[in-house]
Order: sequence, then structure tokens, then C-alpha cells
Amino acid sequence: MKSFVGVSLFLMISLPALADITGSVSACLKEPWLPNKIKCLSAAAVGERNAQVCLWDENPAVRWVCVAKYAEHVGDSSSCDIIPAMELNGISRDLCRGHLAIVWLKPALCQELTTEALRDPCFHKLVEIGGDKSICREIDNSKRRSVCEDTEYKR
Repeated sequence: MKSFVGVSLFLMISLPALADITGSVSACLKEPWLPNKIKCLSAAAVGERNAQVCLWDENPAVRWVCVAKYAEHVGDSSSCDIIPAMELNGISRDLCRGHLAIVWLKPALCQELTTEALRDPCFHKLVEIGGDKSICREIDNSKRRSVCEDTEYKR
């Protein structure tokens, strides 16, 4: 009997919170304009301190942007790992990390990118927005590296 009372008490405390987040996310999912949907979902994820909330949307682009915004807000690039590697041909996780690299000016996150087409541009963008030009050395493509080295800071 004692354990039943404990379970009942747990359910009474937990279910309203679950209903609140489910209702909040349901409202977000019904939002027709993608920027508002992403803003709503990422706010719900931040409120719950759970990036998994972003995965409730069907659209892979909404999911990765939501996760990236969540990660940016909470300061945790490992949140990008919840995006399945096969989403959008495997680039969603790298798009998330690349976004954070640029927002936080962290070349190490560009280094982690496995999608070749995103890696070099990530380093170049960091230099464009004011990162140290020594970052250009990380660029594999010699033509792009040369362009990077000639880039003027654009702020």
C-alpha cells in the first residue's frame, strides 16, 4: 500500500508538468511560420532543459535549428549529438556544430565537422567575422585558404 501511495503522489506531481510541456509543444508544432515554430520549440526545450523537445517536429531543418538554438542558449555543443547522423544526408549535426562555432568563435568546433563541404567554409567564416587569420591554416582547399588569408575583417 505504501508504494502505491508513493506512485500515486509521483503521478499527481509529474503528470501536470508533462501535460504542460506537451501542450506547449503542441502549440509550437501547429505554428505555420517556421521562424516562429523554431523560436517556440527552442524556448520550450530551454524551459525544460531538454534538447530532445526539438525532435518532436517532423521537419529535419526545424529540428537541427531548434537544437542549435538550444545548444547556443545553454552553452553546450554536445546537444548537437542528439541529431541523428543520417538526417539531411548526415549534415544536420555538422550544421548545428558549425552554427555554434561561428556564434561562439570556436575553431575547435569547425575542426569537429565531418562534412567536408562545411568544414573549410566554417574556418573562413570565423576569419571573416574577426577570428585570427591563423585559422586559415586549417583550411584544406588551397584556393579557399588563399582567399581566407586575404580576407579583411568584416564587422
